[in-house]
Amino acid sequence: NDLVDAFIFNEEKRIINNSLKIKLSEMDISLQNVDKVSAKLTVKLEKADYQEKVEKALKTFRQKANMPGFRPGMVPMGIIKKQYGTAVKAEEVNKLLQEKVYEYLRENKVNMLGEPLPVADQNIDIVAQDDIEFVFDIALAPELEVVLDSNDKVAYYNIDVNDDIVNRQISMYTQRAGKYEKVDSYQ
Repeated sequence: NDLVDAFIFNEEKRIINNSLKIKLSEMDISLQNVDKVSAKLTVKLEKADYQEKVEKALKTFRQKANMPGFRPGMVPMGIIKKQYGTAVKAEEVNKLLQEKVYEYLRENKVNMLGEPLPVADQNIDIVAQDDIEFVFDIALAPELEVVLDSNDKVAYYNIDVNDDIVNRQISMYTQRAGKYEKVDSYQ
């Protein structure tokens, strides 16, 4: 019985430790409603969130790098980081940010209009900052409630289509979608 209890305790401890590791690596994303039709989405990225992807991208880039003085694929990682590290970091942060923002919006079923727009007055230094905070403005779709009952009436129109209306419509289509072609002869 003590052996079973010890096993269960160790298993619970392992599960808790694994969940803590997962929790530590998750990003902090929050949505604050400003009013009924707008909100601010704040995403806080920590270095642990993107560092592994940056290192992987740099290794892949290093394998393909062809620099004078080095054999192809044998450029030292320090030189690769110095020349391309900032650009790779910015690219990977952008990919991760885009992925996580849309994942958050999809999972939480945020009914928005258009795309999230970054707030203009953010001072983000991708080189100096390890922990980066991004803020987006989101336009929320207003909630509409339409109630129709038997007392409501909808107008129904009968339109008489004559040859003049048809010919004008054909003329509009030919002007819009037609193209000029040079021909040798015509009938």
